[in-house]
Amino acid sequence: MINRKICVATAILAALTVPGCTDSPAAEQARPEVATLQSKPATTTPSAAADDQRPLIRADTSQEEVNKMLNAYNLCLRDQGVPGQDVGRGYWKPTEQAEGGKHRAAFAACHVKNPELAVDRLKRHDYAEYADRFRAYVACVKAAGVEVTPRGDGPFVDYRKEGDAFSRDVWKIEEKCEEQARFE
Repeated sequence: MINRKICVATAILAALTVPGCTDSPAAEQARPEVATLQSKPATTTPSAAADDQRPLIRADTSQEEVNKMLNAYNLCLRDQGVPGQDVGRGYWKPTEQAEGGKHRAAFAACHVKNPELAVDRLKRHDYAEYADRFRAYVACVKAAGVEVTPRGDGPFVDYRKEGDAFSRDVWKIEEKCEEQARFE
């Protein structure tokens, strides 16, 4: 049964591709455009499906786990020929020159190993939910007395003060506000 279906499909495909069976150029121009099965040219931009397979850095991901994710991505780039440097303990990091267009295909090939922050994934999948959470986070930080300005549509903010005591307090405030906004 399967072989018969394959033969029929092959015969139909062959009949459609036989030279001389197409309309004249004038008739072809007069025909309205319809959807075709032609494929688009290959691109080096990652698809949304590939983005969803990337390792996810959640709020509860340890620094050790993040380092392992980054190392796997960097080793992939190395294996694809992107120049870099050893930074000890088996880690390899691409150099600045690696960002040039010369290695675009390598970066695309390794994209699925490039870790993504959970907040960035939320931003891609449900922008309205992301925006609500970001506004809640900014409001929480401001309510705690930290002067911040949202940077674009987030997830980053700019601070108006700096200093050691300020930094210690801000980390605690940010952590509390991230939990409240469920920004993970």
